Amino acid sequence: MNWISQLGVVLVVGVVLYSAIKKGVQKSLERQYMIWMQSGAYDRLLDSLRSWKGKWAFPKYNRLLMEMQIAQLQNEDEKANKILEELLSIKTNPMQRQDLVLRAYESYIYEGNRKQAKALLQEIKKTMDQNTIQRAEWMYDIYLSHKANHIDALVQMLPELPEHQKGACLMMIAKSYANKHDDQKAKEYEEQAKQYL
Repeated sequence: MNWISQLGVVLVVGVVLYSAIKKGVQKSLERQYMIWMQSGAYDRLLDSLRSWKGKWAFPKYNRLLMEMQIAQLQNEDEKANKILEELLSIKTNPMQRQDLVLRAYESYIYEGNRKQAKALLQEIKKTMDQNTIQRAEWMYDIYLSHKANHIDALVQMLPELPEHQKGACLMMIAKSYANKHDDQKAKEYEEQAKQYL
């Protein structure tokens, strides 16, 4: 075997070994992060994420996403929004971008940030499926434009929704009734929503 072949074998083995070690470190850190997350040791988790090992093991997108989730858990909305804006500005794959846009859109909707929500609604309309577009438009109408004209459609679709989507749908119905100044119905649907949230 000549030296070029030997070098090729060494490089292949090196790449495989490097990948296996990195994957092992990632799994180990993920387990540790779960423990810290459950115990509320957020500072330790953040320190680890920002260390050389955290930067080596996880891409920037994943690290920022974890930092944002911690900020949200600690009710640091301003910090979470700043991280979200940074996430929206970095290069991501199409699936990550969709996830980020929807997270940001919902955040802006619930904060009442009409300008930011409207900009993301335009992106949603250009890049996402019809069901997602419809839901986004309804959220904008109900939470920011204070409309109540989607109640019948929401009630009709409720039985067909998967369990994890029923809470959000019930909250949209409750908010719609609140927009109509029907506080009794709004409270009734809000109580139902709590079962799923």
